[in-house]
Amino acid sequence: MLQKIREQEMIEEIIEDLKLQAGLSLSPLQIKSLQLSQHVFFSEQELKNHIEAITQYLKKTPVDERLWNCYQDLSDNSFVLVVCLTPSTLD
Repeated sequence: MLQKIREQEMIEEIIEDLKLQAGLSLSPLQIKSLQLSQHVFFSEQELKNHIEAITQYLKKTPVDERLWNCYQDLSDNSFVLVVCLTPSTLD
């Protein structure tokens, strides 16, 4: 139960990070995806106005302090945002 509460807190922090750091607002469907699967997919078009800010945020934030990361699929230029569920982030 406590872990589920912490996961929800992390999702809320990620939503806030994306809004504040990159000006990216997640849709209700994207939020649900994060809650259920701990990742959300974006097309290149969806992130084109936000990718520079996301990149800068990830470069400036130490890996051990991140709650999320973003990866690019080179086959179709889509992106996936992944929640970092490690023991240190769940404590």
